[in-house]
Amino acid sequence: GASFKRGDLIAEAVALALWPLQQSGGEGLQGGISGTSKTCVFASSISEIDGHGSDIGAAGCRALAEGVLTPRKTADGLWIFNTCLRGLALGENPRLGDAGASALAAALRPRLCCNGTSMFNTSLTVLDLSSCGIGPEGATAIADALSMVANDRGDWRFPSNLRALRLSGNRIESKGARAIAGLLGPKENKKTGKWTFNPSLAVIDISDNFSGMNDLVAEAFAKALQPREIKSLKHNRDGEDVKQEYSTNVALLELHLCGHAFRNGVKTIHDALDPKYNGSDGEAGASVRVIFEHPGRDHAGEAKPVVDSEGHGYELILPMTTGCAAERRAL
Repeated sequence: GASFKRGDLIAEAVALALWPLQQSGGEGLQGGISGTSKTCVFASSISEIDGHGSDIGAAGCRALAEGVLTPRKTADGLWIFNTCLRGLALGENPRLGDAGASALAAALRPRLCCNGTSMFNTSLTVLDLSSCGIGPEGATAIADALSMVANDRGDWRFPSNLRALRLSGNRIESKGARAIAGLLGPKENKKTGKWTFNPSLAVIDISDNFSGMNDLVAEAFAKALQPREIKSLKHNRDGEDVKQEYSTNVALLELHLCGHAFRNGVKTIHDALDPKYNGSDGEAGASVRVIFEHPGRDHAGEAKPVVDSEGHGYELILPMTTGCAAERRAL
């Protein structure tokens, strides 16, 4: 017979307790699990779910995703999202795996309305999936669901207000890590030359994903953080181009890359952030704290501050030796 885990049963019970309810006047109900009336509402009093270390597997995660994150479609072709849930902490649940991550990704992806516009979850700000047995497929699914989308004018938008994404202690490998780096953008509007960086993500933690992490990961993050030249058609009175301006990522505050033995990756990221080497002629650099070594270690390297021409600073936490120790830490 089927084997039921206590953590999954608890997660399913929570999902049922928080299942969106249909208020009176439910005419126009659409068929299927995603169809509801216009008056379907999510639980308004729950802003955070903490399932850390609760032995939740893929089945329990699927139940939570369906019960608290998956939007419901109205009869007029719009979508009702959970506007109350701010944080979902499921760290230290190693049975969750790629299947659980994919279920969350499916719940978070943008939804297309009948009028051609897209709607998405704007409430969830923290997603903690540290030490959840997630591989490259699960990480890629999350990245795909949250990838920036373009409108008919060519402008790009991040379909989420997610501020912190924690995926440390998994096994997302180079492929998954590079997919996560892609969430930062930037994306160019081919019509206007405007670059759009992710305006929301402030913390990304992919520390201690030991298997398959290489310099390609560092290159992907370096590319995502490097300033982009803003194309301009403006000229001064003499017909000369005005001073070149650059667009940078101003949202990301912390990038955790601990536990990875990069060969040239540290220098690659350093050069992308340093205005002297990132192609901006000393004009611009992202203000982000990149952490390569776990804090509190006796032999941890010194922090190296770098300040750009406008006074914006960032910090590199460098190890004393090549690579970093394989140390775990609770989030």
